[in-house]
Amino acid sequence: MKKQLWSLFCILSVIGQVQAEWLDNFVGTKTNEFKCEQGGFAVRVPCTLKETSETMDTVGGKTVCHQFEGERGVYQYAVSYSDYQQSFINQYDSDTLLLGASAGALNASKGRILSVSNVTLVKYLENSKKIISYPGKEVSISGKRQEKAFVVRARFYLVGNRLYSVMIVSPQGKEDSVMMADFLESFRLL
Repeated sequence: MKKQLWSLFCILSVIGQVQAEWLDNFVGTKTNEFKCEQGGFAVRVPCTLKETSETMDTVGGKTVCHQFEGERGVYQYAVSYSDYQQSFINQYDSDTLLLGASAGALNASKGRILSVSNVTLVKYLENSKKIISYPGKEVSISGKRQEKAFVVRARFYLVGNRLYSVMIVSPQGKEDSVMMADFLESFRLL
């Protein structure tokens, strides 16, 4: 069974790489892999991401939020991570924490939720040939800022005591659902 899972994982990885290369060539939007060793993640983006860090007062206490943001055309891309105290994480189940992160995105956008769904982030440990999965939520939000309507698609993942967020913002009516999904799905752990 483990060998079958490993084979399936390898096949899906190759298909994903071929799909990303095909999409780059077909759409004409070249994406590059952005790696953050300290944050332990990588993501494919068609722009340069700039890093900022900010100490924030959260329900879980003071935490540093590491943000990586960039834009290309009408799209804005962002990835962030924050490490919370393990004592805070232990107080809640993952669903509650992820819904809290989704509510935070909703409050920041001053919009309304279009959809919420469960997602899973998978990491394959080559040395032990184990697959580990981490819980996540995908949220779609519509909002308006300075009379301009926008749509946010975001994913939140809880990996131990670290919360990752991956999001893309587009003007309403100009969403490219395939491109937005490709960006969100390209996020992986190192």
